[in-house]
Amino acid sequence: MDIEVLVGAASFALAEEETWDLVHAIREKCVDSDHRPLDSNALRCLQFADVLAEDLDQGHSDEPVEVGLPQARVLADYVLTPSLMRSGQLRAFFDALVRFARGSS
Repeated sequence: MDIEVLVGAASFALAEEETWDLVHAIREKCVDSDHRPLDSNALRCLQFADVLAEDLDQGHSDEPVEVGLPQARVLADYVLTPSLMRSGQLRAFFDALVRFARGSS
């Protein structure tokens, strides 16, 4: 099952495995040692991860999941690492996040 994610006007179909990898990376990197969000942007990113996980658990997504500016900044700056970006689709997603975050500065 693919999850459709929107970054600005760009749409990305992320495969189930890479979406779970993204969810786990967000949940690992956006919290402190006490498992609290690092800041308000990290909290928004954790909420984004919860939406992705819920759609995956349901086995379908009713609509695309939109990435807002706070999530784009956190994902581009802290979450998406070269080891996570194993597919061309995730690399394109990362590039779109960077363009979106910089273009909205």
